[in-house]
Amino acid sequence: MSTLEVNTIEPESGTVINLGSASHTVKIPGGGAGAGKVLTSDADGDATWAAVSTTSDIELLNTYEPSGVSEVVVDTASYFSSTYKGLKFKFINMHPVTDQVHLRFQLGIGATPVYTGANFYTNFGIMQSNGTTNWWQYEASYGGSGAWGVNFATLFKEIGNDTDESVGGELELFNPGSSTFETVYQSMCTGHLYHDYMLTCFGGGGYNVADAITGVRFYFNSGNIDSGIIKVYGLR
Repeated sequence: MSTLEVNTIEPESGTVINLGSASHTVKIPGGGAGAGKVLTSDADGDATWAAVSTTSDIELLNTYEPSGVSEVVVDTASYFSSTYKGLKFKFINMHPVTDQVHLRFQLGIGATPVYTGANFYTNFGIMQSNGTTNWWQYEASYGGSGAWGVNFATLFKEIGNDTDESVGGELELFNPGSSTFETVYQSMCTGHLYHDYMLTCFGGGGYNVADAITGVRFYFNSGNIDSGIIKVYGLR
């Protein structure tokens, strides 16, 4: 191997300089080379190696796949830190063991999250299709008329447990790590009712405590979670 030491390389003609042929590898070890880095330049054309930025406004934090369990608890401290201004939960094919149950969630506060506080105020409405008619209505028994002083909120009601029945949707918490503002939420889930109608449930409300949320608990009001996927995203 030979070494060529020059200050400037210029093409003999034109404006293109070819470094080897298509089968060759160009190696630039200087400038902080490292695995997975890309070559970048400043305004003067001076090049250095830099790590690829992976920072995004939305970051997948975790994926839970419950099977035969009573609940899914999300209480990793970093998820509720000031790094994230919101948390979004995606539900995919949540299927219960028991028929005609409700998918719910609770919020916890404290160093070891406590979920018993009756601090929710909620609204809950549905859009239902029975095959011939669609309609919208509030559901007072699930917080449609504005429920106060309960320790849970409903995401979906009366889901069936047939093998082809499940619910999917999302829940978003806004700035749950704040100890200045109350945490508010909104949700939308669609799935099969126990009597085969399709239903979309809309929810919204807040947690009437100006304290940082430290955990979220998902569960059916009766029986175990047979299967499903819950993805957790942090919003910067």
